[in-house]
Amino acid sequence: MVSAWRTPRPVTTSLAWALARADGARFLVAGVAVAVAVAHLVVALALADGLRAGAADVATAHQRETDVLVTGPLDPAVLGQVPGVAQVVSDDTVAVRVDAEHGTWSGVAASLATPGPLRWQTLSAGRFAETPGEVVVSDDAGVAIGDAVRIASTGGVAAPVGATVVGLVDVGDTAFRASPVAVFGYEQQWTRQFASDATWRVAAAAGTAPDVLVERIRTSVPGVDVVVTGEEARAEMPPAGPGWISIVVLVMLCFAAVAALVAISIVHHTCAVVLGGRTAELAALRRVGASAAQVRGALAVTGAMLAAASSALAIVLAAVATTALGGVLHDVGVPFAHSEFRPLWGLAGAGAGFAVIAVASAGPVLRATGASRFVPGAPARVRLRSRAHVALAVAGAALTVLGVVRTDIRIACAGGLATFVALMLAAPTLLPFVLRPLRRRLSAAGPIADLAIRAATRASGHTRMTASALMVCVALSSTAVVGATMLRENTDDLLDEYYPVDLTATFPSPLPPLARDVVAAVGGVSDVASLRAFETPEISGYVVDAVAARDVARHPVAAPAPGTIVLSQYDLARLDLTAGETTEVGDAALVAVRGPDGSPPVVADTEAAAVGAREEVSAFWIRLSDPHGGASAAEAVTAAVAGLDSASTVDGPLPVRDEIGTAIGTTLVASLGVLSVVFVVAVAGVGNSVALTTRERAGESALLRIIGLGRRQLRRAVLGEAVLVAAAATLCGAVFGVVHGVAGAAAVTGLGPVSVDAVPWLAVGGIVVAGVAGGLVAAVVPAARAARRPHGVRRRRDAATRQITTASG
Repeated sequence: MVSAWRTPRPVTTSLAWALARADGARFLVAGVAVAVAVAHLVVALALADGLRAGAADVATAHQRETDVLVTGPLDPAVLGQVPGVAQVVSDDTVAVRVDAEHGTWSGVAASLATPGPLRWQTLSAGRFAETPGEVVVSDDAGVAIGDAVRIASTGGVAAPVGATVVGLVDVGDTAFRASPVAVFGYEQQWTRQFASDATWRVAAAAGTAPDVLVERIRTSVPGVDVVVTGEEARAEMPPAGPGWISIVVLVMLCFAAVAALVAISIVHHTCAVVLGGRTAELAALRRVGASAAQVRGALAVTGAMLAAASSALAIVLAAVATTALGGVLHDVGVPFAHSEFRPLWGLAGAGAGFAVIAVASAGPVLRATGASRFVPGAPARVRLRSRAHVALAVAGAALTVLGVVRTDIRIACAGGLATFVALMLAAPTLLPFVLRPLRRRLSAAGPIADLAIRAATRASGHTRMTASALMVCVALSSTAVVGATMLRENTDDLLDEYYPVDLTATFPSPLPPLARDVVAAVGGVSDVASLRAFETPEISGYVVDAVAARDVARHPVAAPAPGTIVLSQYDLARLDLTAGETTEVGDAALVAVRGPDGSPPVVADTEAAAVGAREEVSAFWIRLSDPHGGASAAEAVTAAVAGLDSASTVDGPLPVRDEIGTAIGTTLVASLGVLSVVFVVAVAGVGNSVALTTRERAGESALLRIIGLGRRQLRRAVLGEAVLVAAAATLCGAVFGVVHGVAGAAAVTGLGPVSVDAVPWLAVGGIVVAGVAGGLVAAVVPAARAARRPHGVRRRRDAATRQITTASG
């Protein structure tokens, strides 16, 4: 018999298959938990990669066929005569206002290349422009072929020009898509009319390498400032994207980490129970000559099979979720670079799946294979007490509070992750602590209730471990529901801080005194604030009445206080300032205050004389009654402003607000869908633990039957135990989740917008009811089996036991 183990591969493989078949139901629950956790991780990584790469692709999409990019005030005719140059076109864009008979739009104008590789636009209808009096327009702007349009540049640096629309083009997923209208004129007519032609795209002739062409241009064309290959220019574009992308990705990664911890807990518990129940069989293998390494190899093969199956399921789930989520984001206008699942993400998911299985099963496998070959010993048990959770809980709570105080979601996520780990470590000892106060009251309700509460308070280690997994899943689901709901309700507050002004109208010429009244009378306009321009050697910006600015701006971040100047992060960096520092602006010493990104420098009108502000109005800040339905109001405002000054422009973040709100809601809902699967797995784990508990208590149940307890009464006692365990776990998890959901929302939006009234108590109650009901349903079959079991105790010989017996002779 000993010689049979000298060829361990067949026996190891067959033993691994026998273990997998015998305990397939238990391994199935653990495998699904691992698959869901890994899928969540892969989706989060894919979302981060796709969104950031998508933002960078949009910025450089129109340069994909560009071989060389040249910057400098040079003559394009000279550039086109360089040997190896096939085509040259300006890459500058100009902010313009487009007037037509049926509407007025603010947008951008750019050059249309001659037929060749640098013409990236796709014709949707009509034809391309061929003469200076013709233009093509983006097909989603609402302009029709044949319309006569009047195009004026922002700031009025040149006289407006007239043109005829001869075609509509699809701008695709480029930066032009974000503009309400994009106008493309033949060759360089728009940039020659309105801009300085500082950037040029160059296509190389066939057989000319871009590197060679770069050297030729650098040495033969005067006025060149920078010349690089197109690949170098695109590579230097940093990954970009709106700030909310980082928030959503960070939250999803935290959820994935907690889901992975739950999966590790379930796998660890499953391995401990399965191997602990087979200590005698494993010791028998050792007695017939099998080494610990050989037994460990058989268990490793079983783990590898479980990891492979879990990883395959995770890849399928992640591929479906990523493709669906990418399509939804693209439909709402959010650039997503990879609409299809990438193999690299699949490899990352497979590696994560194997890592989770290896980490979770290492302890039980080492304990089981380290058992004596002569003394089987007691089944392996999971240690239920640890002091680590106390330190983790304190550190996590401190980080969470710090993240809320500093409004930093990254710090709050780190604290939340630490407290979730602490909850997992403390949950096995927390469960009896929560149930013990109910023992006296339930014991007085009758013998069945007394049996249920006594069984629940002295639940076995694996029951408490799976209950802790359910507790963490409920906490995670409650955190996601509460946080997502409060964020959706507070998204407007968050967007108000990023985009405090609905519309900004600018004028190159002085306005008549009643101009403000004309704009204020437009339907859908709530309030208007007048701005006057100032210009100093250091800073150029606007002066605004502080009270009027507070009435118009949706967030006080845009309204300057007396003695301060509101600067964007870009202006702060350009002036080498930090918020709180004092800077000289004209004759005034003003304190720098961080304002919204993209906003011009603004000071209060009390400093108008000191900074040398003009007397006439230069711009308006306009607040709409409803920013969500403000498209028609924005068009009416644009038309009214054009009537005051034909060279005026109107800009605003209304489309961006709608896109971001939709994208945040869609992403968080998708995350909740993934978490619901983890919740179901945890509930199934409770039922699995109840089944194991009833099997361990077979002798106790038989004794109760002998002394007169009926089958129905025994079934009710088992179901009562499952309900009590599930109720305690879900209630603790719900309380924990509500606290962290509120804290997470506060870490994003600040404490100001957060209100307890915004907590979705009905949804949280639904999670609690679902957890209790799930525990009850999962325990129905184990309770029925316990009630049908005869008075005597019999042990079933499964496939693994038969395999081991055969191997032992």
